[in-house]
Amino acid sequence: MFLGLNGVIIKSHGGTDEIGYKSALSLAYDMARNDLIEKIGEGIKHFPALATPADPSSLEAPTA
Repeated sequence: MFLGLNGVIIKSHGGTDEIGYKSALSLAYDMARNDLIEKIGEGIKHFPALATPADPSSLEAPTA
């Protein structure tokens, strides 16, 4: 799963076999059916620093 995207994305390798591909599709289906993206969004709301873009000045290295 990739953070920052508003949807379900499953990355599988191009060399995967039928079983691996089926597993990836099954996982994506389960994630979508169980509203995983909505649940993650609700969880992030409990961490205001994660829910809003960081202030670039707060990312600067401290001066000695």
